[in-house]
Amino acid sequence: MTYPGVAIITQEVTRLGRSSVEMAVTIEKKNEPGVVYATGRTVIVWYDYDAGKSAPWPETVRAAIT
Repeated sequence: MTYPGVAIITQEVTRLGRSSVEMAVTIEKKNEPGVVYATGRTVIVWYDYDAGKSAPWPETVRAAIT
């Protein structure tokens, strides 16, 4: 990908677990449809700092994700 350019970043939920959510990320350049410059994966975990471990998603957050 060269400068100047506009990056199109797509992020989608691929899996929603009890205390985690997995997302796939794709980076493309505007005006170059179908050309993928990067892909990635991220996992976010809801964490209870007082208990020192992961915790189930609160229903309000889970509803917003779905």
